[in-house]
Amino acid sequence: MSGSLTPIDQNRPADLTQAVHFGHNRPEASPATPGFVRSDVAFVRKVFNDKLVFADGNEVEYWSFKDPQDDKPFPATPIRVRQGQVVHTTLEPAINVHTIHHHGIEPSTFNDGVPDTSFTVNSHYTYQWRASRAGTFFYHCHRNAPLHVQMGMFGFLVIDPPTGPGQLYVGGPTYDVEAMWGTYDVDPFWRTYNHASGEKNAIAEGTRLNRFRPRYFTVNGVDAPQSLRSPKTTVRARVGQRVLLRHVTGAYFINVVRFPAALAAVLHMTDGEPLPVPTPVPGNVLTTTTAERFDLILTPQSVGTHTITYEFRNWLTNDLAGIATAHVLVS
Repeated sequence: MSGSLTPIDQNRPADLTQAVHFGHNRPEASPATPGFVRSDVAFVRKVFNDKLVFADGNEVEYWSFKDPQDDKPFPATPIRVRQGQVVHTTLEPAINVHTIHHHGIEPSTFNDGVPDTSFTVNSHYTYQWRASRAGTFFYHCHRNAPLHVQMGMFGFLVIDPPTGPGQLYVGGPTYDVEAMWGTYDVDPFWRTYNHASGEKNAIAEGTRLNRFRPRYFTVNGVDAPQSLRSPKTTVRARVGQRVLLRHVTGAYFINVVRFPAALAAVLHMTDGEPLPVPTPVPGNVLTTTTAERFDLILTPQSVGTHTITYEFRNWLTNDLAGIATAHVLVS
């Protein structure tokens, strides 16, 4: 039966302290999954590093997760499931030790991927969780999270209703076209840190994770001068079609998102929860901060290239630091 919670391996340790020890030392481990059951869908995520190339010709390193069959995506390869499914996500870090935290899912503490309450994975671990509600979420590494997320270790996590894509949630809006756009600002200096920088004695080692000075501003790792030519930041639709925009704020600076009036943007969900009433975006401007997710329906009213502008504003001064763009190409 789909979603069965009958254990299929009774030999897994009941006393999990035999497999991993908790505590402030953030142990590295590859324990058995407690209460392991047969999944409805399973994923493997490997860790890799690569470089983003920006319009000025500079290259900046990033780390991320990928499906074994993928090349080197950014953001990480999406995880997509259906509401009600039991899901297994197996992490095979290979490069250093990491975790996967399925943000907004609320699994058991052992499967939550937060090192302070569980462990970092040094070989492999299968996270087990149930997709309890439809919506847009994301997953990320939670080891030394400020650094590792800034390095690029995050990706979309989409839960469709039981019927699959085409409707946002049971009883929610339907859509014809879909875009997943995540904002991301890049501080090249942070690439001088190592995986553990700031975890123990940041002052002594000279780590300044409280000093964030981004130089590049992107949607899905694509800066504005390259965005109109990239499939990662363009979506095609016809007049009157409903475009579902799944937004994740992977940026650290505040984002002010400006929608053209011709897209008639309507907000339906925030952080995986439906609004009581679908709400047109006030003044066509949406303000968002790190880790927030929004689901909007855009309904193009006219032919043309409709550009969504993402302002990145300093979190202390509100000064404009940079701009990224994405585009709805309407025929």
